[in-house]
Amino acid sequence: MTEPDTETIRRAQDGDLAAYERIVRYYQTQVLSTIYRLVGGHYPEEVEDLGQELFFKIYRSLFRFDPERGVKFSTWLFTSVKNLCYDHLRKRRLPTESLDKFSSDDVERSLFQVADTTPPASATALQGELGRKIEHAVGRLPMDQRLVFVLREYERCSYEQIAEITSTSIGTVKSRLFRAKENLRFMLSDYVRTQ
Repeated sequence: MTEPDTETIRRAQDGDLAAYERIVRYYQTQVLSTIYRLVGGHYPEEVEDLGQELFFKIYRSLFRFDPERGVKFSTWLFTSVKNLCYDHLRKRRLPTESLDKFSSDDVERSLFQVADTTPPASATALQGELGRKIEHAVGRLPMDQRLVFVLREYERCSYEQIAEITSTSIGTVKSRLFRAKENLRFMLSDYVRTQ
């Protein structure tokens, strides 16, 4: 399925439910996976409800999207995903763990490569366990770092798109992404080896 074009979006804005359904079908998996990575580790049972809430809000506010302003629809959509997740976590008052308490030496010592010392038979199990540990660690990142990490590494958004979604500069996006990766290296240091 190809990304919905401007004509599809305009038809949806004019009330064409089939056009809107096409938009939802195209973005549904990306949106749900992003919501899961931003809040699902803490509230997995609420991911689908949040996805439905998001698409309902998008339908009601679709008239506000103006392709003439030069903003991609996906950027506009993921800005709404960010706002929904932030609001949800704010209501829940989910505590985040500050990683500033660690010294730069601690973080530097945690630079790693994935250890490749397991026998082939256990490689799948190790990857599954490491995957779960990574998801858990991503969920522990401060929200500003988690958002840029998820958008860049999982959703493959460009730095420019992330800057628009987060209302920050590209430099800030790169800085947050760097800090997110450093914090993940530190949190996952038990599962990886130092270079």
